Amino acid sequence: EVVGRLARRLAIIYDITLDTQVLHYASLAVAPTKSDTLGAYVLPASTLNDFLSSRDMVLDMTSSTTKTLNFLLYVPAPDNSPLLLLDAHGQTLNPAAFMVEGYGGVYVMDKIDEGALLPDGGAYLGPKELQKPMASFVGQITCVGSVADPKSGAVEWELRLLEREMARFRVRSARATLQSTRAWSDCSVAR
Repeated sequence: EVVGRLARRLAIIYDITLDTQVLHYASLAVAPTKSDTLGAYVLPASTLNDFLSSRDMVLDMTSSTTKTLNFLLYVPAPDNSPLLLLDAHGQTLNPAAFMVEGYGGVYVMDKIDEGALLPDGGAYLGPKELQKPMASFVGQITCVGSVADPKSGAVEWELRLLEREMARFRVRSARATLQSTRAWSDCSVAR
């Protein structure tokens, strides 16, 4: 609902379609290492662009004419949990989220509340558990969509500014097309 609300607000500027896909039991491209100091498995910032294993994480990206942004909620396997992400200085990323160039955003759910665990070892991720990842995705979308303040989401004046910029771009593009068509027709008439 949170991401959908932002998508509806940005619809005046961008053509946004929301879709979901579940990917079970995917492995990481880079194996996390155990940190006794942090009491968790860790992935340093230098490995984050290689986070996705293209062999295991084949996502449906069927449209070749539009830019697709993917947002992946990664729940680590119990034998790699909790999983923390470290920044370039070795500090824990909070939230555990980052952008992958040419892909989109990733959020690592480092810990699942006891109440969400199922007897078979799986987990139920309801609205409460998805609140933080969705807030992170909204922040990532607002950054990609050129909306300046990811914490508050898209504010009205920013959307209106982007809408005017897009309208000016479309007018310039239409003008260039008309001028090109006119030059072509003038050339054809002269022959």
